[in-house]
Amino acid sequence: MRVTSRRSWAGLAAALVIVLPGAARGQEASPAPPDEAAGRNRAGVALVDKGEFVRAIEEFREAYRLRPDPKYLFNIGRCYDLLSRPREAIDYYRRYLDAAPGAPDRATVKSYVARAGAILGTTMAEVTVAAEPADASVFVDGDASACRAGVPCWVLPGARAIRVTRPGFDPVEQVETVRAGESVRVAVRLSATPRPAPPADAAAPAAATAPVAVKAPAPRPAPRATALWTGLRWGLLGAGAAVVATGGALHGVAVKGANDATDAYVRGGPYGAYDAAYGTAEGRLKGAWACYAIGGALLAADLVFWLVAPPPGKPSASPGEGPALTLRPAGLGIGGAW
Repeated sequence: MRVTSRRSWAGLAAALVIVLPGAARGQEASPAPPDEAAGRNRAGVALVDKGEFVRAIEEFREAYRLRPDPKYLFNIGRCYDLLSRPREAIDYYRRYLDAAPGAPDRATVKSYVARAGAILGTTMAEVTVAAEPADASVFVDGDASACRAGVPCWVLPGARAIRVTRPGFDPVEQVETVRAGESVRVAVRLSATPRPAPPADAAAPAAATAPVAVKAPAPRPAPRATALWTGLRWGLLGAGAAVVATGGALHGVAVKGANDATDAYVRGGPYGAYDAAYGTAEGRLKGAWACYAIGGALLAADLVFWLVAPPPGKPSASPGEGPALTLRPAGLGIGGAW
């Protein structure tokens, strides 16, 4: 393990504070980080000053979770660099460069990547998995965090199991043997998973049998004709009742008018006024009787429709099905179930 003096740790902590604001200024303007995220970042810088890089990484990761600011990615990569873990350092440096394309310190960070890559080149192999589709997931020896599609990653030399997956596609797995210091590009194209064919009807076809005669059901009445017939019946009933009620109202008004005219004449009123009022009452009474006659005719017609005329498409009522008029030797009778 490399031993670093406290003075050098303090210098590295200062470098973190100085470099990161420049990186942030190279990006689009964004609101100030929440107090908690900024506090986590300050705590991580303080831990770097003490040489506690592992704990500092935890603080920077929490700050990035609270606010995904690229400068926290740089801090994590720097800590991995100080821990002599170039593989993780390169990963976070590259994530920082992807998230901050306008950062003014890109050249410096790229030099960090090149230096860490040179270190890895002596002990590890660089593998780039060019997957199609490009958003597929890449697993190296079952580890999803080791590589990303299209991004160079460092793996240990030897036989490495590379698996590429994506929902809706058949996964592809192959073994690549790599040597230390070697740079390998692996192209993988996924094929869409075919949709399953609809299940075939498993039922056996029925044996041929002789045709069976089926009695056709009686035709049902057309809905429109039935509605008209029903409306006519209820219309006759309603009209007859309304006309009879009008006659009753006229009758009551006529009787009251005649009584009032008679009382006024008995108390000494002029005969002319009495005669005119009484004539008006008589006219209203005649109108009342006319209403009685018309309303009674309408109600009688409705009764005939109810007892004699069946709805369209339905035969006349048979015994036990409903009321019906029948001719008997003694006269007209009503039969059937009510």
